[in-house]
Amino acid sequence: MNKFRNQPLKTKLVVIIMSASIIAIVSGLATYLVFDMISIKNDMKKNALLNADLLGQYSVVPLLFDYKDDAKEVLAKLNTMPSVSDACIYDSNGEIFSYYHKDPDKSFSFPEPKTIEPKFTGGYLHVYHKINFENRDYGTLYIRLSASAIQEKFVRKLFVIIILIIVLILPVYLTAIHLQKIISKPILELAERTNTISHNQDFSLQLKPYGNDEIGFLYQQFNNLLSQILKRQIERDKAEKEISFLAEVLKNINENVCITDLEDNIIFVNQSFLKTYEFSEKELIGQNISIVRSADNIPKVVDEILPLTMKGGWQGELLNRKKDGSVFPVWLFTTIIRDKTNQPSAFVGISTDITERKKAENELIQHRDHLEELVKTRTAELENFFTVALDLLCITDTSCHFIRVNKAWDDILGYSISDLEGRHFLDFVHPDDVQLTLDCMGTLNNQHAIREFTIRYRKKDGSYRFIEWHSVPVGNTIYAAARDITERIKVEEALKKSRLEADQANTAKSEFLSRMSHELRTPMNSILGFAQLMQMGELTASQAKGISHIMRSGKHLLDLINEVLDISRIEAGRISLSLEPVLVENVVKEIIDIVKPLAQERKITIGYENSGTSRIFVNSDHQRLKQILINLMNNAIKYNHEGGNVKINISMIQPDIEDITNIRIAITDTGHGIASEDLPKLFKPFERIGADKTTTEGTGLGLAVVEKLTNVLGGKIGVESEVGKGSTFWIEMPQCEGQIEKVMKSGEIDDNLIQVHDKKGTILYIEDNTSNIELIEQILEAQRSNIRLITNMTGQQTVGLALEYKPDLILLDLNLPDMHGSEVLENLRANLKTNKIPVVVISADAMPKQLDKLLKSGAKNYITKPIQIAEFLKIVDEFIPDEENKKS
Repeated sequence: MNKFRNQPLKTKLVVIIMSASIIAIVSGLATYLVFDMISIKNDMKKNALLNADLLGQYSVVPLLFDYKDDAKEVLAKLNTMPSVSDACIYDSNGEIFSYYHKDPDKSFSFPEPKTIEPKFTGGYLHVYHKINFENRDYGTLYIRLSASAIQEKFVRKLFVIIILIIVLILPVYLTAIHLQKIISKPILELAERTNTISHNQDFSLQLKPYGNDEIGFLYQQFNNLLSQILKRQIERDKAEKEISFLAEVLKNINENVCITDLEDNIIFVNQSFLKTYEFSEKELIGQNISIVRSADNIPKVVDEILPLTMKGGWQGELLNRKKDGSVFPVWLFTTIIRDKTNQPSAFVGISTDITERKKAENELIQHRDHLEELVKTRTAELENFFTVALDLLCITDTSCHFIRVNKAWDDILGYSISDLEGRHFLDFVHPDDVQLTLDCMGTLNNQHAIREFTIRYRKKDGSYRFIEWHSVPVGNTIYAAARDITERIKVEEALKKSRLEADQANTAKSEFLSRMSHELRTPMNSILGFAQLMQMGELTASQAKGISHIMRSGKHLLDLINEVLDISRIEAGRISLSLEPVLVENVVKEIIDIVKPLAQERKITIGYENSGTSRIFVNSDHQRLKQILINLMNNAIKYNHEGGNVKINISMIQPDIEDITNIRIAITDTGHGIASEDLPKLFKPFERIGADKTTTEGTGLGLAVVEKLTNVLGGKIGVESEVGKGSTFWIEMPQCEGQIEKVMKSGEIDDNLIQVHDKKGTILYIEDNTSNIELIEQILEAQRSNIRLITNMTGQQTVGLALEYKPDLILLDLNLPDMHGSEVLENLRANLKTNKIPVVVISADAMPKQLDKLLKSGAKNYITKPIQIAEFLKIVDEFIPDEENKKS
């Protein structure tokens, strides 16, 4: 000590500052370590109690129903808690019901069940928790938790504290070196001035050092008092700053800090405390701490605060109150402040408002209660559902052994619950469906999704039923619902058979219509074709009249064929349309030109009335609209009396409720009229009203085709008739916008085409009917004499002939003796030297499906027998250029 006393003042100050700082640091860190370990232990106790409470709830059912395996599963959940070493469940008699060892190789004797708070003994935390449900004691849960984790945390924290002390020594030393100058330098300067004053009587100078050390030298000087006063002033200012700093820190931290004396009178509160409790500082300083403590606290809890605080500290939940008297929960931590003599000098309390946390805890408890109630409700609902369900319901384990089935199994398959209990699902599956079932079950376990499959399942009487299954895995079980669909499958098979028969019937019908069309049109081709050729020559009056009869009868027969085909196509939904804006006036003028010869023959006058609608368009198919009007005009002329009138009127109908304007085309005749009772039968196929009273021929399909075509085109048709005065047939079509069409009068094309042109080229005609070959020969000889015609009656030689003669055009029939015309077309298109030659099909097959197929295969056009000479020559001229064009 003497040696230290003789050390320089600088060294003494450095040693003193460092010692005090290190002691303060070590004390603070040690205090923190102690309180932190206490907090960790308390947290461990609290978590252990919460987990014990949760496990206790899960253990009620196993204890109630003596499910020891379920109890083991409950205890197995402790695997997720590494600190749990051993645990067991005691029944209400104190006997071990089930137990758990984290390490089975280490034996542990479970103690007798007790009713004590959790405590640490021998490096372990021992927790005893009563298992209660609805005020009934079911047993006790014991858990032993290793405290090694706490010890490890203590070692780690101690190590960190040592490192911190070592690290802080250097800045403390540097700070001490710096701070000692505040004391030593003034003293040295004062001593120097004192020495100068002693010699020079100049008190502005300090005396020089004298003695063994600085303090001794100061005591020897006259102005020692001034130096001491100055030193004390400096020390006091420093202390005040430190105190002010600490007070400022305490006032501004977020926690509620309160310091009381030993009589529990408040001596300090920070700003957070004032804000929370809504007091002013004047209202609290000097008051007893009870001013903020609620009377609702449990006396036992309040009484234990002081003793535990005196021992080192207390923490727990408490009820405090604000200035307005409202009570709220806080988490309070208390400790004691001791003076230098280690005597208590004050108490420190740090509290946290836990209102929100308590609210969350209450909500969690309510939610837990709600879930428990929900589980009870769902269990009851499932039980009721199992009872009343009409479908098959079952629950199996993951290996597909039945756990539970409902009564529907007895009603549908004849199995009672006892028949199925413990049996395997596959025991009742049809042998041929076993692999399918295994595959479905495999994907069910792998994908964890609903799996649907249908298998045959054996009834108790040995018969099999088709069962549709819907299965889904739920934990370690599989839930399945099934329905007997045997009758549905029978109905589906019957429907499939009926559909197949209907498709076969439709196919047979289409084939029949195609054959009928071909067989009827083939002879008609020769009849009408040669008749047209004869009309072109010079004829006597009687010959011209006979030819006219032939043409008219042939055309009538052809119309009948077309009507039969049209009605069949419409009914089958196979009619093709090309909808576009159609100028109504042009169509009307066209049909007037077409039916004029028939009207002149019967001396019928045709009138046309247009109510200012010359530029009106409708959205329709031009050819089909013309077909409808021609049919109606033909009927108006044929069923009129000689010398009668037929009038066509076009008018606009006011917009309907859908704001659509319709155009009405009405055809009025002066015929015999139709009785009102016959009007409902007017549009029925094969109904010829008054056929026994007229010589006019027909099939009874004309108006049926007209009605169906009108409906297909989006229009409507109607009739008004009075016996003895005549009839008015009308159709309505929706109006649309469009461009004016060119009006082409009937006969113009024919007059222009049936003229001899200077055409020179080669045509290859593949046809097996000699009459048709002779017809084409005579047409070309009469109208295109410079065109060479090469004919052949088989399809096999077509490619060879095309390569040999290099024709400008190939005419191809379809029904050839050795192969179909479509195959011939494919062969021509497959050959690089013939695939550019245009091919025009001439056939009696008028089915649209056949026509579309051939055009897509490469045919340039399609002529339906019987041919129209004008149309035929137009196509010939299209593909065989004039001689002048060839030369150019």
